[in-house]
This record gives sequence, C-alpha cells and structure tokens, in this order.
Amino acid sequence: MKRRLPVVSLVIVPLLLAACSKPPDETEAQDPAAAAPDNSALSDTTPASTPAPAPYVDDSLLTRHQWSLKEAVDAKGRTIGALLMRPDKPVRISFVDGSIRIENTCNGLGGLYRRLGDEIRVEALTGTKMQCPEPEVAALDGEMTLRIQGSSRVTATPGTPQTKNQPTLEWRAGNGDILRFVGEMTPEARYGNQGETVFIEVAAFTKPCQPPMATAPQTCLELRELRYDDQGLKTDLGPWRLFYDRIEGFTHEPGIRNVLRVKRYRRDNRPDDGTNIAYVMEMSVESETVQQGAPKS
Repeated sequence: MKRRLPVVSLVIVPLLLAACSKPPDETEAQDPAAAAPDNSALSDTTPASTPAPAPYVDDSLLTRHQWSLKEAVDAKGRTIGALLMRPDKPVRISFVDGSIRIENTCNGLGGLYRRLGDEIRVEALTGTKMQCPEPEVAALDGEMTLRIQGSSRVTATPGTPQTKNQPTLEWRAGNGDILRFVGEMTPEARYGNQGETVFIEVAAFTKPCQPPMATAPQTCLELRELRYDDQGLKTDLGPWRLFYDRIEGFTHEPGIRNVLRVKRYRRDNRPDDGTNIAYVMEMSVESETVQQGAPKS
C-alpha cells in the first residue's frame, strides 16, 4: 500500500509576511477560515487510495456445491503431484452443517470449521481407518490434512463463461500451497430435499431386465436394502429386486459384491416406476469377490 506524505502548504509564508507589516498595536482578529490553507486543488489531483475489494466468500456458494480438486501448486508455483495422482477420481471437499468433508482420499476425512471473512479455520480432522493397498492413495490422507487443517485463506467465485459456468474455489493453505477446485451442485441443491441415508447391498452380477420405459431388454443391477442396529449388526435384510436406474458415484464391477451407504432423494417430474428416486453413493462399507453362480446369502 502506498503511503501519502503530508502536504505542507506554502500559503503560510505570505501570511507570516503580512503579519510582520502590521503596526505593533494593531489587534485585528484573524478569521480562522481565512487562515486555513486551501487544498482543494490538491484533492482534485491526488485521489485517495481505494482499498482492494474483499475476497468473495459466500456461505451458500460454499455449501451448495461439492468441490473437486483440479490444480495444486506449492508456494513456488510447482505442481503438487501427490494431490493430483487420480484425475479420474479427484479429491473432493464439501461444507455441511459447519463441518468440512474430504472424499476420494484413502479414508473419508472430516472436521469442524469456522469462517471469518476469507479465513477458514479447520479443527483436527478425523476419518475412517480403512487400509489402502496403493501407497499413493494411502498418502492422500496426510497430504490433504497438511493443507486443510488449521488456518487458510479461501476465495469462492461464481461461475463464468470462461469456467463453463462452474464456480471456482481457491484455497491458500497456511504453508503457502494453493489448491484450486471447481464446484458442482450438491444432490440436496439439485433435488431440492435433504434425502434419506440408507444402506444397500449390490449383487456381484447383473441380471437381464426389461425396464418399463425401455424398448429392448437390458441388464440391471440387483440390490436389496440393509438395516443395522446400534452395534453395527445387520438386523434386517430386504428382498432382492432389480434396479432400473443408476447409483451416482458408483461403478459396478462384475464379480464384486458391495455394501454401500447412499443418500436417497425424491426426484420430481419422473414416472413412478422406481426412477422417481435418485441414489447417490456416500461411501463403500464393504466389498467382496464372488464366483459366478455362487448363491447369494
């Protein structure tokens, strides 16, 4: 910021000379307004410094989007490859009810956060204890914790034509690293409701099916709903049924049985054939390799 030096007016010189020319016994009062120097011309040519606009951070913009990591550089502008090693499954953060969640690392991470202006302070992050066989994926937990935990500066900007109308988020970590994210609307914002958390089991193999709106036979997932007690034990196994739609965020691999925690959302203006409910994967609870033809439990 430029500092302006005080302006010393030369008007006081003729005033002093005028005072010396008066007789000693003259006691004429001096008008304070007349004695004040006129700096109006200076103010016209010396504009006051304008503070830089505050970084744009809108709580609704933060919370209505999930933020996928697209770029990561250190304080010297060098790419941080350890954070970008899975471009097909980028690290993602979201802000929910005063907490920050980190996904697509080895374990799901989360912690409380507080925001004051463009500063965000994230308390100690905690997560699940799943072991990841790939060392690079296993290291993502620590790499993200290093840059997310503690105090950081954040700027969120609404979408523009240059960003294909995707909002952007710049995260300046305390160590000087800069993470840049692009936003996608959360399911809650897209579907207009909070959804319901459920657990489902997805069979290892698909089955032939004929969806109501399809004109030709297809293959569909087979799934059932699970319920657990407070100790995490299964208490109810729903019936197996064909699933005509898709589960957002989940890719089925033949021969792998999965138990998923998903959010289930109502979808308006859809036919009542089962596709008026949207399923969005939150996390994989367990998976198992199954041989073709083995009976389902």
